[in-house]
Amino acid sequence: MRRYVGAELEQFERLFERAAAANVRTAAYPGACSPSSGPLRFRRVKAGGLIVEVERCEIEDAGDFLVDVLFSTGSCLFPDAIELARFWNGPLAEAFGLPVGPLPEHPEPPLPEPELLEQLSFAPAPAPPSPSRRRKRLPTAAALAAELGAVVHGQELALGWLAELVTSQLGKRLPRRPATALLIGSSGVGKTSTAEALPDALAAAGWKGLHLHRVDCAELTSSYDVHRFLGANPGTVGYTPTPPLVAALQKGSRILLFDEIDKAHEDVREPLYALLDSGRITAPDGRAVAAPGTIILLTSADGADELATRLHRVEPHDRLLVDREVRAQLREQDWPPELLGRIDTIAFFRPLAAAGRRSAAEHAIATLAEEYGFTLVSSEPVLADVVVDLAEQQETGARGLYYAARRLLGDTFARAAADGVQPDVSLEAGPPPTLVRASIC
Repeated sequence: MRRYVGAELEQFERLFERAAAANVRTAAYPGACSPSSGPLRFRRVKAGGLIVEVERCEIEDAGDFLVDVLFSTGSCLFPDAIELARFWNGPLAEAFGLPVGPLPEHPEPPLPEPELLEQLSFAPAPAPPSPSRRRKRLPTAAALAAELGAVVHGQELALGWLAELVTSQLGKRLPRRPATALLIGSSGVGKTSTAEALPDALAAAGWKGLHLHRVDCAELTSSYDVHRFLGANPGTVGYTPTPPLVAALQKGSRILLFDEIDKAHEDVREPLYALLDSGRITAPDGRAVAAPGTIILLTSADGADELATRLHRVEPHDRLLVDREVRAQLREQDWPPELLGRIDTIAFFRPLAAAGRRSAAEHAIATLAEEYGFTLVSSEPVLADVVVDLAEQQETGARGLYYAARRLLGDTFARAAADGVQPDVSLEAGPPPTLVRASIC
């Protein structure tokens, strides 16, 4: 096996083309294996990919999930020659005690048609840049938190803690497992909005190419709904060899959002645990897809009111104490310890203070203006106050601010768009509210 360490990508591509020709009866295994040698076989899969087979053996302290899987189970599947080269010249080279060479990059895949994006709810993304480029372009946690703060208001501490986890994961050259964060707080405080804003915030901070795949766990409330998570089994109605989640993991860098994780049925949890452990999931046809560089975000409002009361006596900046109190509360609410143990960071989203609600209302008005093709240069402050009052009547938190802004100002923007008002505008309170051309110096 050592002879392929350091091989060029072309040699691994030839392995894919002529798999059986490369089989050998006796190959040296890494020193941690017992026995230390055995057969090495390559087998093509009709659905795509290459299975590497060895003799099952005991292996001590492999140091890598895929190395452990290969030698403890006797086989491991690789989707393409690039992943095979990355494994052989990365984790397997380390297992042999050899230096890790430069790892090949995935070519940037073409974007799918818009109709396909609607069906799968994800956008394919290119692989992360090479290690040398990654270090140059990696945004700071402060810069990422600032970009997120332009969209989600009044949650500076939670955004900062999440930004630290994300930048730490992106800075890894050979990640062993995903980075997982739990965003928890009452409804309408910005948890889901933060996850949805993360790809654009990363791009604005200098790290482009990550895209979001969202799993709505409120739709996974029965044992049958596990098919939505992984796809139906072969031979059953709805079977597809590449269901949406598997397809998302096969595409370069990615962010996975499991929204309202506490609502997912317990049958969904077992495959989720494997995903949180190693970024590895098994497709319905038996293919194993590994993506340890994944960033996994979980959201929940479970017990948020009790949490807010419990944390009221805790110093907000004491991250370790906040983390301990949240985990204790979730254990009392019978959250599975297997899930809590796989969460790296907990970001608690506190109920919005008055200043945070007002900033969020101003952002909601500006967002509504953009939908009609306007750039809002200025707006009279009383309009944001009215939007806050309308949203509070519905008790929907920050989520209701956009809908309140639409109820109050939707007709105003629509009439201005129909009248051909210039794009740069100011919003006057009236009554009625009016858009006028802004004076830009």
